[in-house]
Amino acid sequence: MRIDSHMHVWSFPGVEYYDNRPLFEYMEGLKLNKTSLIAVNDRENEQVKELVSKYPDQFFGIAHVNRERLEESLAALREGVNQGWYSGVKVLSYAGGFHVDDDIQMKIYGECLNLGIPVLFHVGWHNAGSVKPADAAGGANTCKYACVGLPVELGNVLEAYPDLKTVFAHMGAEHYFQCLGMAQRFPNVYLDTAWLDHYGSERLPQITVQEWVAHACRYLGADRVLYGGEYTTPEDIEQAPVTAAEKRQILGYNAARLYGLSG
Repeated sequence: MRIDSHMHVWSFPGVEYYDNRPLFEYMEGLKLNKTSLIAVNDRENEQVKELVSKYPDQFFGIAHVNRERLEESLAALREGVNQGWYSGVKVLSYAGGFHVDDDIQMKIYGECLNLGIPVLFHVGWHNAGSVKPADAAGGANTCKYACVGLPVELGNVLEAYPDLKTVFAHMGAEHYFQCLGMAQRFPNVYLDTAWLDHYGSERLPQITVQEWVAHACRYLGADRVLYGGEYTTPEDIEQAPVTAAEKRQILGYNAARLYGLSG
């Protein structure tokens, strides 16, 4: 089983890091059974709803919650979870210009905890500034650092909601060691492998995707690592110096368990 747990719905017409080919070609080429479809605004929520309804065996949805219309958006989230359209929530704080531990967000996490769904946090600053990875990798840098989701704020969330299922995208990026420490303390925290080459190549010393994955497996456990794309491929995981069983967990079984997926 192979599941890409970090795929945005805008990639359906063309995956920018797969020669802009349609998402189905990306899935076929990488032998993926399912991918997430992540929304970061209300319009994309509707796209996710439509595509998951049409292709429930291929996709699962990760929804956006509109802070400006909170009650209405939370009601839509509840409906979407009940209908099977949404299996989680994405928090993209730098794009929204908010802090991940403010009162509005805390209310959102409480609802996610009640619904039993995970929260996927973007983590990472370097060249961040665009929602799309290619723009950020090209040097876009418009986001406010204070709103990127700093470890102390993520720690505040976990201390308030220790049972909340939480995913730190990009292995925590430049905050990896702090995010790893939080994951070691809080058993419902996961790390995903999306865009690791970008963050790893900018470190001193540089670290490969395979080295990073192996370190996380050694010090956290492979059962808490999720495969996410954005330039990371299943072959990157297959080439990591971890066991075959650990590779199977990372590539699909962990995401299936966390998001309650079948097939």
